[in-house]
Amino acid sequence: MPKANLFLQEMNRLLDNLIKVAQTLEMQSRQQMTHEAEKEISRLQLEQDNIINEILKLDEQLNQEFPGIRKERVRERDMVHRKMTEFEALNRKFIDNLEGHSGLIKFD
Repeated sequence: MPKANLFLQEMNRLLDNLIKVAQTLEMQSRQQMTHEAEKEISRLQLEQDNIINEILKLDEQLNQEFPGIRKERVRERDMVHRKMTEFEALNRKFIDNLEGHSGLIKFD
């Protein structure tokens, strides 16, 4: 299943990128909200959305070409689950931080 391995490697790379963007967003959300900070957050959110769309497309392709792969590749499935859990935790912190800023946005 060399092609399946390529799909899984790409999924791993995309998930790593998603986590990096989520970490950056979470750090940005702890800063004072200026107009520039808001622009950077918007840019990062767009990048995050693009990565998520790539992951969804890749997941669909993987399931079409290798229907039983989730049952066969437990280690890889667990890795995807672990990385998605990490992303979700970072995203929750990001949202919580932004909710704490409501009404406190400073424009340059």
